[in-house]
Amino acid sequence: MPAPRASQRISRYLHDTVVLVRFPGVDEYQEPASATPETEAVRGRLEYERRKITDASGQEVIAEGLLFLLPETVLDFRDHVRAEGRDWRILRIDRLRDLRGAGSHTEVYLI
Repeated sequence: MPAPRASQRISRYLHDTVVLVRFPGVDEYQEPASATPETEAVRGRLEYERRKITDASGQEVIAEGLLFLLPETVLDFRDHVRAEGRDWRILRIDRLRDLRGAGSHTEVYLI
């Protein structure tokens, strides 16, 4: 029997439902392209953890939350995460791989 894929193993630990609020893009006038942003509910695991990280722009910041997602979850830095009654801004997205090079999970650092 083959070993389970890494994403199957981590899915056992994703007990929280979080909502991804998609960045709507901008029109030719640099205004939001849509008045109502698209949302998607996904499974994840949110941990409250303060950690000093380097964000996508190279600045050292303090992340207040760490969100674990399945590796196939599509996410952009301009998106927001809505969880536990709070809107979180994305600081960094790390897509981790297992020893075989397959996607293991995604770690999203939040503030």
